[in-house]
Amino acid sequence: MIEFESVGKNYGSLKALDGAHLRIPEGSVYGLIGPNGAGKTTAMSIMAGLLKRDAGKVRVAGEDPQKNSKSVRAAVGYMPDFFGVYDGLTASEYLLFFAATQAVRAQARQAVVADLLALVDLEDKAHDDVNGLSRGMK
Repeated sequence: MIEFESVGKNYGSLKALDGAHLRIPEGSVYGLIGPNGAGKTTAMSIMAGLLKRDAGKVRVAGEDPQKNSKSVRAAVGYMPDFFGVYDGLTASEYLLFFAATQAVRAQARQAVVADLLALVDLEDKAHDDVNGLSRGMK
């Protein structure tokens, strides 16, 4: 389970998160959507243990990402919708890369990727370049 309780994060005078509350049940696939500057990337970075919050409590799989980021990163997958250094990869290659970073056993990766593509009805895009996918598909 992922829980945010009154989470705050400031960048100078800018309040990126101000008393944010969030609860995501274990095993859920979840996306954060909203306008630019809404705090989505900040929330995900805090959740993954990549950024320290200024206020509130966060629990991911029972752990505080600020205190135990290694175990939190093992429990949460984070895939941004921009690719940068991953240009030129197919959708399958991109997912295989992230499966490897999440310690999915090498023997299981192809099946996991196939299952993920089926889950979001994108099996026909498996061999398409990620840069050719719509933002919604990414």
